[in-house]
Amino acid sequence: MTNKRKAVGYFRFSSENQTENSIAYQRAAALTYCAGRDIELVDEYVDEARTATNDKRPAFQRLMKDAVEHPEWDMVIVYDYSRFARNSGDALKYTSLLEDVGIELASITQTFDNSNEGFLMKGLTHLLNEYYSRNNSKHTHAGMKEKALVASHCGGKPPLGYDVDANHKLIVNEYEAEIVRMIFNYVDTDVSYAKMAKILNEEGYRTKKGKPFNKNSFDSILSQEKYIGVYSWNKTRKKKSDHTRNSHAKKPLEEQIRIENAIPAIIDRELFDRVQQKRDTRVKGTAVSKACYHYMLSGLKVLKCAECGSYLIGTARSSHGKRYMTYYCPKHKINECSFTEIRADELEYAVAYYIASDLRHRKDLTEISAELRLNNTYDLMLKRKADIEKSIVNLVKTACKSPSEEITKQLRTLSEEKAAIIEQLKTHENKVTELTEDNIVTVCKKFLDHLMTSEDIETRMYLKEVIKEIVVDHEKVEITLNIA
Repeated sequence: MTNKRKAVGYFRFSSENQTENSIAYQRAAALTYCAGRDIELVDEYVDEARTATNDKRPAFQRLMKDAVEHPEWDMVIVYDYSRFARNSGDALKYTSLLEDVGIELASITQTFDNSNEGFLMKGLTHLLNEYYSRNNSKHTHAGMKEKALVASHCGGKPPLGYDVDANHKLIVNEYEAEIVRMIFNYVDTDVSYAKMAKILNEEGYRTKKGKPFNKNSFDSILSQEKYIGVYSWNKTRKKKSDHTRNSHAKKPLEEQIRIENAIPAIIDRELFDRVQQKRDTRVKGTAVSKACYHYMLSGLKVLKCAECGSYLIGTARSSHGKRYMTYYCPKHKINECSFTEIRADELEYAVAYYIASDLRHRKDLTEISAELRLNNTYDLMLKRKADIEKSIVNLVKTACKSPSEEITKQLRTLSEEKAAIIEQLKTHENKVTELTEDNIVTVCKKFLDHLMTSEDIETRMYLKEVIKEIVVDHEKVEITLNIA
């Protein structure tokens, strides 16, 4: 009795739309191939939704790494050579690597002998695979351009805040859109990226891919013109020969497609433009973006110098071994204003006390509290949960008729999102506090402290709305509120 030859399979597809070359189809073909040749398939390497025009494929790289470490198998089986590589250079490079370590690359559908003619045919096959890939890319690009001209989504995940409807148009996902608005408003009120990520994660919010936010999550969101209704396509230069791309390098405007008011907007243009200016400032490293101290009034555009009208800026200085946080007039440094600065802690306490005192004496406070127990975010989460449950029911019905790996993946994603929203709802329920005449003094004291220390978006936006103007000169501070 002879020992069976041992092999592994390498299975790959490049898009969700493929059917004949799905992973399940390739796996079944490989098992049939092995059964007819007394070969044992001992393992498999799978790359899903990965192109073979380059070697940046996790399972492929793992296969090559394992191949040079003297595995128990001596054969790699692919459905056809295009599954292995669509780049003739990569095909020759990695086929030679396998040959050097005594491992055969076998195609189920393309068989060549070891003659010179067979070697030639295999090389021509690799060249044809690259040709077809390039030609297909050309036709795909042309097809995508036709879709782009009518502002249709051209593939991939839509940006946070949008979904894609049956007509390939971007539609607003209100639950995610609220996250986008929060992010833009955070930046508009000078909250750092790291603190933004911390706050969003603590609230249970996630990126479009369902992952926690980090300080690198925001640049692509904040630069996305789709949020102001602008559809754009073909902006980034194509990849270089080493398959890398400079995402900041843009194509000439005449090669881009750009359509105004083609998408439902989530952010107003004025806010978007302000945020772009602040992003430029962050890159240059302003005192606000680098500050460790929380400046309650910084970035709100309410604190002004009485003499020159400039907005005061939060900063820190040391004197006689002590560190002081202040708001200073930027024109004083260039000798255009005589006013210098005011202590930050004293000013902030005065403003917070003024606001809290006004709140304390409202006659209708308990009624307002009862009406606003459930805030807008809570309502949006309830709506998103209901939408997810409807989507799950529809997907289950579809799966019963024609099951697929993609439907299973969508069901898993929606179930995970639903579970996350349920946890968020619990958190928001626990935060609900109804004011009464008995606890109003205590609550107002906590409210004062909260105004001075909190960086959450609701507090920052509240301060921006409630404070009309604060004017400071050498002798006095004038605080004007937008409340009685």
